[in-house]
Amino acid sequence: MAKGIGDRTFLHDIILDIINDASLERPMQKKEIIQRLKQRDIELSRTTLDKKLSDLENKGYKMINVGRKGFYLEKTDDSLSDGELRFLIDVVMYSRLIPEDDTADMIEKLANLGSGYFEKEMKKRAYSAERIEKDTFWGTIENVTIIQKALFAHKQISCNCITAIDFDMVYRFKDDIIVNPYELAFSGGKYYLLCSYENDEELVVLRLDKLDHLKILKSKCVENLALEKVKNEKGVQNYLYNQPELKGGQQMDFDLLCYKNSIDEVYDIFGKQNTRTKPIKPKNYDDPESTMITVRTTREAMKSWAIIHADSIVVVNPEDFREEIVEAFDNAEYIYRKTGKPSRIRSFIARSLDDSIREAKISGMMKVRYMGHQKNRELEVIDIGKYDIDSLEHLTLSHCRICCSDENIIFSQLHSISFMSCIFDTSIFKHFPALNKITIGRSTIINLEFLKQYKAMKELTIIDCANVTDLSPILKLDSLNRFETNCECLDVINSEKLRKKFPTCKISVFENSSRGDNRDMATRPAFFIENGKVTSRNVSFEWFSGLSDSQKQRSIASLHKMIADIDNTSAPLEISTKGTAPLGVKLSAFNLRLGRQAFENVFQSSKIFDKGGPFHDLLDMDPKKAKRDRRIRESGEIIGFNYAGVDFPVDPKTLFYDYIYIKAVKQTLTVAEIKKITEYTHFTDIEFNPQRSINTQAKSVAIIKLMLEKFGELPELSIDEFIEFHKENVLV
Repeated sequence: MAKGIGDRTFLHDIILDIINDASLERPMQKKEIIQRLKQRDIELSRTTLDKKLSDLENKGYKMINVGRKGFYLEKTDDSLSDGELRFLIDVVMYSRLIPEDDTADMIEKLANLGSGYFEKEMKKRAYSAERIEKDTFWGTIENVTIIQKALFAHKQISCNCITAIDFDMVYRFKDDIIVNPYELAFSGGKYYLLCSYENDEELVVLRLDKLDHLKILKSKCVENLALEKVKNEKGVQNYLYNQPELKGGQQMDFDLLCYKNSIDEVYDIFGKQNTRTKPIKPKNYDDPESTMITVRTTREAMKSWAIIHADSIVVVNPEDFREEIVEAFDNAEYIYRKTGKPSRIRSFIARSLDDSIREAKISGMMKVRYMGHQKNRELEVIDIGKYDIDSLEHLTLSHCRICCSDENIIFSQLHSISFMSCIFDTSIFKHFPALNKITIGRSTIINLEFLKQYKAMKELTIIDCANVTDLSPILKLDSLNRFETNCECLDVINSEKLRKKFPTCKISVFENSSRGDNRDMATRPAFFIENGKVTSRNVSFEWFSGLSDSQKQRSIASLHKMIADIDNTSAPLEISTKGTAPLGVKLSAFNLRLGRQAFENVFQSSKIFDKGGPFHDLLDMDPKKAKRDRRIRESGEIIGFNYAGVDFPVDPKTLFYDYIYIKAVKQTLTVAEIKKITEYTHFTDIEFNPQRSINTQAKSVAIIKLMLEKFGELPELSIDEFIEFHKENVLV
């Protein structure tokens, strides 16, 4: 006989423990009980078992007989069924509030309340719970305990809110704040506290896992007017239930247009008691497959929910809230479109000057080009004193109203500035004492007196500034290398004065474009032969924004028209795949080959950097991928080139590009096609921007034209002979 078998209470407890494993779904026969007792070294006859079961029934335990299948013990109303316990265990298991160790401990405690079979299986889950990695704040359970005590005692609490956890806590408030706690709520796997800040009439919802420094105060909790209003409507619990994401705030009505079957989603989240159908729709909301309903919740909760379900549900009213949703989508689209693009592109398309400067710094650029954003047809105001532009060397602002509230601020690092389609007072230039390059276009300046402070000015561009009638301040500059304008006051006399004062200055005069401020301008160089040398001229023209070929071709046509206006004998040719002339397309570098490789691959694979290269594996890549290879960007400055085992210098800067380009043209095009180049006078490349790169196929084609004029063909020059030819005949 096993130890304790003579103890009647001990035997009853063992039998109860075995019967607890039985249930309606899994009843137990008496022979199974006898077998389980035997496994515990207890020998019991069927007659004795019947007597023990009778004793248990006399004590109040009720056995439910299910025929031949056996019986099970009826659970009392105050105990939890295995199903109820399983629900609680799963809540604990997958809660983001409870750390791993606490999760396993709580599951074991709950498992102990179930049947023996249930307890055994659930303890396996307790073991697996320890291996779940949870990103939880260790103090959440403690916070629940503290706040629960404060709620029961109707006391205020003090706390602070965590905004970031790194090596140190980062808090939202400088000092701990006092809070009136009203109700704890659990939603979306998180615990929240409905409360109000001390002496504040708004309802606030705080996440418990973001609270720290929690203390119960002696002062009484104060209910504000917002809470009283909630209580008078449908109560605190209903207020919390109506928010798909607990955000707090005041409740209000929202009109929603629900497409197809999406109305069920509204009912699921907000409940039918908080929604009502509107039989009459507003004007223009007449889609027969839609339903108009009104939902009552808070503004903050509706915003986050409406954004998630925007593909099937549209907010109609309130109108200002609808606009808020639209703005949120605009911001989201902007973030998605800029993400993944090069930082220089992100800088250009930025929605604020701060963002543009930030992106420029990421890319290591010292220049920023920013276009202002109009609201209600008003130019964006740029107060330069509020931006970190002193680290920049070049700043371009367009479509802005420029001012400076800080009269004493100086930007000494900025050397180049461009204001296009801007409104400003010329006194703004006193904040930029180190400028040596100024571009002003389509702006309402009256005079150029501000130039007196820039004795060392090198480049000046004044385009479409009709109010400028006096160019004499330019004559007071000490030196000037380049001057571009279309001002009508630049007559023959003034032009001669400028040439006499600055004999080496390159002066470009354009026709007045007579455009409104709503058009974009761009400048591209046109390469041509003048006095037996390859030279260039910057030409300003109307730019048609867009990435499609048709928009590029409109810009090319505009550029070529401006060239024709400057020189009516010109015959320009676009050298790129965006052009319309077949010869220009064939001359595009992307269509040329050297040996068996594409031209672009040869050029990129020949570069030698101060930190590596040449990278000859680029020869076998797709040309566009070779051009974008990260090593090209991250290997430092170019210190030379190596092609076919021969080293090339970096000076003249475009020498190597021009050399292999001409070799590729000789290999790819026929002699007849090459000779057709002489039929054109000017060569352009719409994709070439001299501010971003130095090599251009348009310049290389101009060199080919010069060779054809000098030699009647493309001669076979040695590398040294080509270097000498380049130095003597290419001025740009």
